[in-house]
Amino acid sequence: MGYPLDVLRSQSPQLAEEIAPVLRQADADRMVAALNLSDEVRAQIGALDTSKGADDVISQLRTRLAALQVSQADIDSIVKAAQQIASQIDSTDVPGTQPEIARQIELARVQAVSGIAGLDAAASASLSAVASSLGAIDNAILDRLVAAHYG
Repeated sequence: MGYPLDVLRSQSPQLAEEIAPVLRQADADRMVAALNLSDEVRAQIGALDTSKGADDVISQLRTRLAALQVSQADIDSIVKAAQQIASQIDSTDVPGTQPEIARQIELARVQAVSGIAGLDAAASASLSAVASSLGAIDNAILDRLVAAHYG
């Protein structure tokens, strides 16, 4: 199941707004980790603020490498690699990198279906408690919920 962040933004803007900073930081952390830099160079570069995402990390990386008097050709090569890594990470679906976020998305979808079905709050809460995703809703679950709610 793929669920890119831009799709989440269109379907659940509030949830997307809450998780976007977490995703930006995780993506930037993954980008830095994937760079082919020696431990010595990483130590000289120091910690990078990854909270604003890959573009900001690339800018910081360029600045720190220049301060270390790394040749412009080497800086350009490292930055090019960082940009390629960032584009690969950017195209990754949310659930593939953040399983907890995937669970929240699925739960939001179950709750949306509950609303469309006109379930009251108690029935909606019961459905959400037993079905963590739309794929988990089957006849057996629905039969149990109906029996519990109306039985």
